[in-house]
Amino acid sequence: MSENIQEDIKQEIREARVQLDKKDVDYEAAMATKLSIAKKIFAREKESILNSKSFLEFFSENQEWLKPYAAFCFLRDFFETSDRSQWGRFSEFSKEKLEKLVSKESLHYEVISFHYYIQFHLHLQLSEAAEYARKKGVVLKGDLPIGVDRNSVDTWVYPNLFRMNTSTGAPPDYFDKNGQNWGFPTYNWEEMSKDNYGWWRARLTQMGKYFTAYRIDHILGFFRIWELPDHAMTGLCGKFRPSIPISQEELESEGLWDFNHLTQPYIGQELLQEKFGASWTIIASTFLNEYQKGFYEFKEECNTEKKIASVLKSFLETSMLVKSEEKLRRKLFDLLQNVALIKDPEDLRKFYPRFNIEDTTSFKDLDQHSQNVLKRLYYDYYFQRQEGLWRQNALKTLPVLLNSSNMLACGEDLGLIPSCVHPVMQELGLVGLRIQRMPSEPGLEFGIPSQYSYMTVYM
Repeated sequence: MSENIQEDIKQEIREARVQLDKKDVDYEAAMATKLSIAKKIFAREKESILNSKSFLEFFSENQEWLKPYAAFCFLRDFFETSDRSQWGRFSEFSKEKLEKLVSKESLHYEVISFHYYIQFHLHLQLSEAAEYARKKGVVLKGDLPIGVDRNSVDTWVYPNLFRMNTSTGAPPDYFDKNGQNWGFPTYNWEEMSKDNYGWWRARLTQMGKYFTAYRIDHILGFFRIWELPDHAMTGLCGKFRPSIPISQEELESEGLWDFNHLTQPYIGQELLQEKFGASWTIIASTFLNEYQKGFYEFKEECNTEKKIASVLKSFLETSMLVKSEEKLRRKLFDLLQNVALIKDPEDLRKFYPRFNIEDTTSFKDLDQHSQNVLKRLYYDYYFQRQEGLWRQNALKTLPVLLNSSNMLACGEDLGLIPSCVHPVMQELGLVGLRIQRMPSEPGLEFGIPSQYSYMTVYM
């Protein structure tokens, strides 16, 4: 404990340590206590620290990210939400507004400078730990997450670098038939390329100050990402980005013309009765319109997963129907997802085959010729036509990361991955990762470490 901290605060720290040192960590209580104590220390030493040579050097080197970060933290706490749409005139970032807010003449400068102070001490602590590790021959390995939070300082300052109307996830697999929806926006690679991926270069340069190696989380994301609309809650109805879609001309040349059948939820009365039994009529009247005898479509206010979840909650609060909300939501989602093709919202003449297309009644009710065409196009889309494009995409983005620092880069390449991934990793000298209980080889329960490639890290 620093000798500069006064005895009353030292005593408070000792008492807090006893109170919080339990079997399970109470993160909220620990964070609140640490921040409370940090503010008391800051109040006593802010003048000396903020005017010190070491702080001024740190501030000068890091102000490009430090100022927006401190402003973001202040606004998040002031408005009691990280949702910037609730921040009034600060909802849209501008350098002019930022400079006024973080100015030493600002009414809020003390709060702003507290966030500078915290980041400065975190920098000192991590630098000291990294140096100690190096002297002891220990490698510190950092982590590069695949995404950033939708309500983060990055999306506030650089909204053009993210596709804010989308969400990142993973397609269905053995563990989750509905896929995964991680909630954060996908990257706008086209916009990022305009300054040679400056946002990425800045991240890696900063990490290189502390770490000797780093893990690229979900390295597949630099080849392609599973992109979902932001109104989705599950990960099923997505598409790869980038990818070569199926064009309307391609479908028409194969004799497929009924795009309403292929792209709209295919909901017949028989399916409703099968899913909801005697309750099917009340479900239909609440969520659906009958557009043709025995066939239904979702009402405008219920035509996305998020809308369904919202309407269902209100419906169950007032309805006499006693059903599990989760089970009803899942069945309604099944109806919404009962499509063969997903239309591109940015180009209505382009389409993507829904994952596990053969499970849908939309597919099953087609004639044999149409089924054969769609099966062939499905296989082509998911397993053939994209490989060259994904390789090209990775070779544009990954070298930028590798050249931004001297850190050893390790790519998280676990699970089932496209055939283009490992050749690109080998070409770029990227180290792969292996976990014995998660073998990539089919039929194995455990991996065999002695058979792992030299260019892998075994965890």
